Amino acid sequence: MMKARAAVLTQFGKPMEHREFQLVDPCPGEIVVKMDMAGVCGSDPHIWRGHHPMSWGALPLILGHENVGRVYATRRTGKGAPKEGDRIMWQRSITCGGCHYCLVARKPWLCQERTVYGINYSSSVSPHLRGGYSEFVYLNPKTPVIALPDSADPQRFVAAGCSADTALHAVQVAGLGLSEDVVVLGCGSVGLCTIAYVSATGARSIVAIDLNEGRLDMALTFGATATLNASHTTPEERQEHVYARTEGLGASVVFECSGSTGAAAEGFKLARKGARYVMPGFGHDGGTDFTVSGWYDITSKEIELRGCFAGDFRHLVEAIDFIDRSDWPFECLVTHRYTLDMANEALACVEQRRAIKAAIVY
Repeated sequence: MMKARAAVLTQFGKPMEHREFQLVDPCPGEIVVKMDMAGVCGSDPHIWRGHHPMSWGALPLILGHENVGRVYATRRTGKGAPKEGDRIMWQRSITCGGCHYCLVARKPWLCQERTVYGINYSSSVSPHLRGGYSEFVYLNPKTPVIALPDSADPQRFVAAGCSADTALHAVQVAGLGLSEDVVVLGCGSVGLCTIAYVSATGARSIVAIDLNEGRLDMALTFGATATLNASHTTPEERQEHVYARTEGLGASVVFECSGSTGAAAEGFKLARKGARYVMPGFGHDGGTDFTVSGWYDITSKEIELRGCFAGDFRHLVEAIDFIDRSDWPFECLVTHRYTLDMANEALACVEQRRAIKAAIVY
């Protein structure tokens, strides 16, 4: 029988260990995937350090929840079941299907029994391979999958596994109309995908704010109409710029995509009265230094504040379709590529913000 190599997190904050696992025959309904590419999400370094509450108790763990691969073996049958050799992506989470959030609220991403590949799906039990930092991944029978065109470039689509579908969810939560004035705080993978979606809605202005000039250049490529470098401007200068572009009103929609408490607080200052403020950026506990005025920043302005956590299969399907049909250069989100042997270096690259998105290539 074949063996598969994987990078395994055994202690938070310690280098992942490279291990071999015996491949076993899939159970009924399971799919075995030979990996093409695993994206290193911005939340992966937080998981690695033990800062992500969902991962507590999940060790040993194989990270990687943004994944593209080909069906190696399958025991899934029925309409739409993938065949051996098909290139696929899959919903990163498995939900119970029977709780209040799955059935009544119809927000399965809030399911209290939610299990997520690469985040809290432990590798302690056979078949072990439940995350993308591995040559093969076993998909639970309940995992929804979607086929990609055989010619699809994994680098173009890999962000749809988390960043792009979370961004799509955030834009839908915002309920964008025509001619909105939008501010996007943070131009990592989620922020850039948000900018592309917002641009497609016909926004009047999209101001992108980040600390990194390279990311801001990418924001212009993805549809931003103006950029502000937060390392070269003051909060007052940024507020003056946004208000000057919006007839003194401020942004009608603000997206916090950086995961920074300082940026999150600033977003309230940039929003006009009645604005919608959507926050998909916090993939971990960002800390407690988040200070806003309940009166000046929220109540008196009637700000509509919305959290945005992950997404479901619908968002994944729509994100893949958007990427497939659009001219935006989603392949450029992957700025650094690594082998599985360099998985620890890939994590460090993302944690140090040297990459928009790093990827492990097989």
